[in-house]
This record gives sequence, C-alpha cells and structure tokens, in this order.
Amino acid sequence: MEDSGYVFTNPDGAPIEGATLTRHFNTLLRQAGLRRIRFHDLRHSEATSSWSKEWNAS
Repeated sequence: MEDSGYVFTNPDGAPIEGATLTRHFNTLLRQAGLRRIRFHDLRHSEATSSWSKEWNAS
C-alpha cells in the first residue's frame, strides 16, 4: 500500500473523517476513566510538556 501521508487512515488508506476520530478518541477517554478533552488539546499538552522539560534541563 502506498503511503498517503495521513496519520490516521482507514484500512484502504483514505483519511478518517474528523467526527469518526473524535468519536473513537472520546470512547478511549471514557474507557480509561479520563476527563473529556478535545483531540486538538493533545497538541497543546505535548508542547507545554516539551517546553517544561527543556526549561527544567537548563
């Protein structure tokens, strides 16, 4: 199968619809007992975590 360049795809390589990704993400959060956040919030959480680690390493 050729690389589509997408991170999240269906088995055929087509991109997953945003609503489908959100639904699956929310299901995983609920099953893990975690509070609900937007998928996009992960990007901000990682950026903050990375920045904090760099700052503390100095």
